[in-house]
Amino acid sequence: MVPATDDLDARPTLRAGWPVLGEVVANLDTDVLHVILAPRAAEARVTDVVILDPSDPGSVRAGAIVLGVGVSGSEGDAIALADRAGRAGVAAVVLRVEGDVHPRVVAIAESHELALLTVPPEMPWGQVYSLLRTAMVPGARGDAEAAGVAAGDLFALADAIAAAVGGPVTIEDPQWRVLAFSNLGHEIDETRRQVILGRGVPPVWQQRLEDASVARALRAGEGVVRFDGGGDPSLAPRMAAPVRAGSELLGSIWVAEAGTPFGEDAEAALLSSARLAAIHLMAHRATEDIRRRTRGAFVREVLDGRIPRGRAADGWPLRTRGSFTALVFSARSATELVGTLDAERVLSVITLYCEDVDADAMCALVDDRFWALIPGERRAGRERTVGVAEKIVERVERAIGVRLAAGVGMTVSDVAEVPRSRRSAEQALKVIAEREGLGPVAHIDDVRAHAVLSELLHLAEAEPGLLAGNVERLVAHDAQHGTEYVETLRVYLECWGDAAEAARRQGVHANTLRYRVKKLVELSGLDLDDPDERFVAELQLRLRGDLGARGR
Repeated sequence: MVPATDDLDARPTLRAGWPVLGEVVANLDTDVLHVILAPRAAEARVTDVVILDPSDPGSVRAGAIVLGVGVSGSEGDAIALADRAGRAGVAAVVLRVEGDVHPRVVAIAESHELALLTVPPEMPWGQVYSLLRTAMVPGARGDAEAAGVAAGDLFALADAIAAAVGGPVTIEDPQWRVLAFSNLGHEIDETRRQVILGRGVPPVWQQRLEDASVARALRAGEGVVRFDGGGDPSLAPRMAAPVRAGSELLGSIWVAEAGTPFGEDAEAALLSSARLAAIHLMAHRATEDIRRRTRGAFVREVLDGRIPRGRAADGWPLRTRGSFTALVFSARSATELVGTLDAERVLSVITLYCEDVDADAMCALVDDRFWALIPGERRAGRERTVGVAEKIVERVERAIGVRLAAGVGMTVSDVAEVPRSRRSAEQALKVIAEREGLGPVAHIDDVRAHAVLSELLHLAEAEPGLLAGNVERLVAHDAQHGTEYVETLRVYLECWGDAAEAARRQGVHANTLRYRVKKLVELSGLDLDDPDERFVAELQLRLRGDLGARGR
């Protein structure tokens, strides 16, 4: 139970600069945060997001959004928390529930004018906390403007800087990931092209920047840094300026010469732009964090088939009508993705290529796999989707050094059928992992037989009785007497009962083969005239062979 406390009136002074609850809620997608009750959403100031700690009276305080960790929406704990929070002047309480909140909880919250919010039961509390903290950042929706550019619109900012400085621009985060680039028609060199396509600076160039002390100067200083290309005549000279918020490095702005050497005016323009860019990078970071987490939660729900009924089509981040194809990407080795940075860069490349196919494509990292949901008509064909997957795999390996495998699922006709596409994409990915000689990309239609056998193989591992019967008796006889009747049966069935061809493959006379078949029938009890028994025998032989190979 949530303990009661009398020390509930020590309320901090709420500054006008704090966001109101309505703004925080508006910054989050309705698939993430459900509003049950919010009587003072336009006036209630939010000072913090806190996790309920029953042993700490300070975890329920005025102006906070309190996360009811461990509190059910239908039990006495929730009722006690709503009453305690309401008397303390809490802005809102968040419960993680499935179904309706208990009416008494709603009534108590209403009596205190306390906002009551819920999140889906499958959403981790850590993600809820991070989302709400990010949603408190002013301009999280990017509605404000700075220097004539909507806050957080980094591509518009890159164009503005390119026009002011006179060269092509890239805006990068502290880990060399490209956040945006200008597109004003400036001539660009091959290195810039590779950086943009790979959505990041390749490792070899990162090392060059470290060796030239450029990276250290950006991390430590506030002025413009020049880089002449490190002796590479194909690389245009560049300037870079760090973007800071106080002591924190938010990123950097890079500008390449476009035919005319940079002068002092260009340096001054870049430095001025870097100061203004801090507002945009902070707004972008807040917006992208919300979008990425919301997108990940949404894609996860669609893949699992959790599609709320009655939702207006324009309320979804993915259109609901028409066909869909699921793609799944996974690192071919567990050691290749070294951290969050690599994962974000990989996801960025996947998103770039998939959105090029369809602007409404949705991509997200779910657990340890990258997923893409591509809307589109069936007539587009699997060749296009497979081609996109192959380009992504090639680009990620070349630009980031991560080898991916990709499974392309079946195309389904409605968003509610996406789990079928997901399942088939996972099957194709599994076949790549289990079958030697396949390339890094497989469409389920091209590996369907292997996928079915793989499923049957796993089923046979779980249910050994599927391998029992006449074939099992033959296996036991061979093991006991050193005979090879199992192999004779396998070859005979593979040759569709053609004794001459089976004899040729085994290197014996046809009469010898016929004798062996007659003998194995007597020993096992098999009826090879029964098509069902022949089918089951061949299937059991194949599964036994695959299980034996896996055991080795």
